[in-house]
Formats: sequence, structure tokens, C-alpha cells
Amino acid sequence: VHVDGKNPAAVGDLANWAADNAFTNVVPGSDFNITQGGNLILRASVRGLQRAVETHKEWAWDYWIKLSETDYPVASVRSLHEFLSVHQGLNFVGMDACRHSKCSRPLGITCGGQTFSFFNTLRMHKPAQYGLHFIRGSEWVALTHDFAKEIATGLDKKGSAIATVWRDSLLQYQPDESFFHSAIANVASCAFHVNRNLHFITGVDVKSNHGAKDEVGTRSPATMTEDYLPAIAAAKKALPRFFTRKLLDYDRPETARLMQRLDDAAACPPVWKDVTKKPPGWVEGLLQSRVDGATEFWAKHQVTGAQRVWRAGPQSSCPSEEWSNRPSELRLGSSSGTRVILTEKFGLWPRAKMKRRPDVLAMRVGTKWCDTTLRFLGSAGLVHVGEQPAVVVHLLQTVESAHHKLSVDWVSPSKTISKSAAREVSVGHEPVSFRMPSGAALTPGEWSVKVRLQRVPAEDGSVEEVPDLVAGVRKFLVYSEELPSATQVLQYYTARVEEGPAPKQEL
Repeated sequence: VHVDGKNPAAVGDLANWAADNAFTNVVPGSDFNITQGGNLILRASVRGLQRAVETHKEWAWDYWIKLSETDYPVASVRSLHEFLSVHQGLNFVGMDACRHSKCSRPLGITCGGQTFSFFNTLRMHKPAQYGLHFIRGSEWVALTHDFAKEIATGLDKKGSAIATVWRDSLLQYQPDESFFHSAIANVASCAFHVNRNLHFITGVDVKSNHGAKDEVGTRSPATMTEDYLPAIAAAKKALPRFFTRKLLDYDRPETARLMQRLDDAAACPPVWKDVTKKPPGWVEGLLQSRVDGATEFWAKHQVTGAQRVWRAGPQSSCPSEEWSNRPSELRLGSSSGTRVILTEKFGLWPRAKMKRRPDVLAMRVGTKWCDTTLRFLGSAGLVHVGEQPAVVVHLLQTVESAHHKLSVDWVSPSKTISKSAAREVSVGHEPVSFRMPSGAALTPGEWSVKVRLQRVPAEDGSVEEVPDLVAGVRKFLVYSEELPSATQVLQYYTARVEEGPAPKQEL
């Protein structure tokens, strides 16, 4: 956490607060006295990124997300975790539309607490180096560890693309809104870039100049009020949003009331509903098994019932789904009150083998897919021989609309292939489902589905035809009278044990 040099006492206050609350991974510092418009905001951000990379062995983090003191969460931590888990390996860097042509490059420096930019007087722009991709956009980025490490190591590597972009950025006005964008556009990580950020940002407020010779000025979002709550809800339905800005004057009653309403909207708990008094048949295969290699739950407790997670819909006090790509979950209760939560594993594209940004993020197979509630009402990953499965394809979430053409191959244990008809898909925020052809016969054993792309959107907005590109493969198990073993079940589900009474909001 960087604290501006104008308020050094806050560093000690923050350190004491972290110690009092046992937050051992909060590291405050005050390295820069920042003036907006100059490069010190960028330097503070990169210093924080470098420190995060240094601590990776200790904390093993996956994403570095830049936030400011005026940001506030509008979704639960669990929702953010699920979103980034599905999108793991992708960097979220929102870029301005000028990336398709040429972005403005005004010079800017800070001195003595003022910013100097002679945009109108001298028309001073920094010339672009030949071959350098220069892009502007929102500074609120979410970067993977791999890309963060590439930045941290590349800064000191003479002649590297990162070092070139860094030097180019430091003499520009407001370089915190161009460095990360230009950096990812000039390195191999551009294949793992999503052009969007995770914030809801209010409309732009008035321009602020930071000194008598600042002829460019910065623009900041309007201060958040309760009037923006409907807009936040609408934005979250279109695309997942996890933060908003900006909130000021936290001690004011109006701001406290706004934060409480944002908290209430983000903290809607899962609602568990009884789906059967007897667990599904495949659960019996776990009865004498060791769950997660730690607890012999099934040997000690009698399973009395199963419940499926069911999230509150629009008719309740909680808003509709804040993030539609949620895994299916099953909670198994016991006579002693101990519970096991089985959570469906998503089938993710192997990032290490990718040479281009994925169009398909994840694939899931299950039964009784509901297009209204966007969940499997039956089993996920495990299919009874008498049921008809569906594959659900989660496509890359982007701001820009994209049109794909998809087809699905259903491959039996004997390698017989049944094909689902190709479909035109306009990418929104909802997953796309393909049901297995009714004429195909299920046989016990391990099946797989292959999603093929026949048409993908190109970077310039046009459509590119591709020759049946395999975009993802997902396995699933079909069983009959012989129930799956614990080892097989845990290929498709993670399991955790909860002791003691269930939280009140789940009862």
C-alpha cells in the first residue's frame, strides 16, 4: 500500500492497524510525493508491482490488481475469485479506442508540486519510436503474475521492450494511463490480453489542472452517490464488475449509507435448497472414501440428505447473478451436522500450450442445464447412462461484441464421434449450451467433447474463417449400475469438509 508523501503519519497508522488485525501481508510504504499528471503515480504503481513479485514465493498470488483509496468493491470476494479462476492467465487492461489509430502523446513533467505540459503553447508531443505500439487506457488493470514478473525483470534489461516502453512513458503526461497498455502491446503477453477492466466508473467530472503551466489537465470520474446504484446493477448484468470509483469523505453519513447498500448488494449469500432426501446415486461411491486426503468423513457419518446451492433470483432482496459462470455445488449433510461441499471443477484450456488469446475460456458438461438460471439442475461432470448431457461453453468476456461459429464433437469411449450442429454465437455475458444429439447413444465410460471454432472475430473487428480449430476439450464420465469410484468423482469435483453448525444465512 503506497501512502502519499504528503501524509507520512498515515504509514504508521496503517502499519498499526494491520498489526492489530493480524494482517501480516499488508506492507505500507511512502516512497513518492505525488503530483497528478506526472510520472510519480506510475513509479509508485510499478514499485508496488516489483515488491509483489518479490513476495510471490511467500504469498503465491495469481493476480496483481491496482486499486486506489477512492475505489470500493461492488461484488463479493468469492465472485472475484471465481471470475479470475476461470480467466486465469489473462490480463485485463482496458484500452482507449485510439489504439486503432494514434493516441495522443503530450509531454509532461512535475517539479515543486506542479505539473508542466505545454500542449497549447508549444504543441509539445513526444515522438514515437519506430515500431513502438503506443496505447492509452484506464490505469485500473489486473495483471497475471507472469506478466507482472515480465515487467519487473524487463525494466532493468537494457534493450528490452519493457525498458523501452518505460523510458518512453516517463516523459509523457499521465503515463500511468499508457505504460501497462503499451507494455502488453509490445511483448508476447499480448496474446493473453483482454481489452476491459474490472471497474464500474461513473461519468467523467470536470477537468483538473495541476499548476499554472499544466495545459492538458486530468479528468476524474464523478463522485459516487446512491443515484448510480441502478447503473451499477445494470452494468453488472452486462459484464462482471467488481469495483467502483470514486468514493470520497468516508465519514459522511451519505457515504456510509452508500457503502452499506453496496455491501448488502455484494454480500448476498448462497441459498441452499433440498434437492433430494437421498443423495444422488454416484455419491454412494464415496461412502467409504477419504475426502480430499484428510478426513474419513463417509466412514464416520451417515449421509442424511443433499442440498444444491441455489442463488437468490430477482424476486428476492438480493440482485440477480453478479457473475453467471458459477460452478455447481452440492452440500451433503450428515446426522452429526458435519457437511461436505462438493464443487464442480471447470474444464480450462491449457494456458501453457496457447499461442493466441483463447476464445473459449472453460467447458463444462452436465445434465439438465437451465438457460434461465444458468446452472446444471442435475449432475456436473458425471452423467447417468439414461440422461442427456449438455456441454456449456464459456467464451471470453470482452466489452466489444464478437461473433463466433461453434460446433461440438461428442467422442465416446470407443472413439465414435457424434456432432452437434454448428451455431452462430454472439458473445454476451452468458455461457452457451449444446445438447448431445438425441440419436447418439450413451455408453458407460469416459467421454470427451471437443469444441471447434469455425469463425472468430479478428482484431480489426472483421470476421476470420478458421478451418475447424479445436478450441477446447473436456472429459466427462458416464456411469450405469456400477457407480463411479471416489477417485473418479474427485476428477470432476473438489471436496471440503465443514464442521459445526451451518452459518445462519444458509439455514
